[in-house]
Amino acid sequence: MVVTILIETQAMRVTILMKSQIARVTSLLKSQLVRVTSLRKRQLVRLISLLKRQLPMEIKTLLKPLRLMTLLKHQQKAKLFVGGQPNILLTYL
Repeated sequence: MVVTILIETQAMRVTILMKSQIARVTSLLKSQLVRVTSLRKRQLVRLISLLKRQLPMEIKTLLKPLRLMTLLKHQQKAKLFVGGQPNILLTYL
């Protein structure tokens, strides 16, 4: 019970921190990367490492299982799920 509450609290904290960082990360991605539609596998790996570098150290430890779960239709959007949890989600165009 305590573990569940702790995990939920951490997830909420991570989400709030992400919201404050997401504009900076998004603008950085837009300036450095071509549209997601033309990204190849190697570039997606770079995208993930770029995200990891931009996020604050406090949540980097919680983002270790960050992985690319799915590319939506025609690779128009990339959805990154943190640890497979759909409630903590970064979407980039």
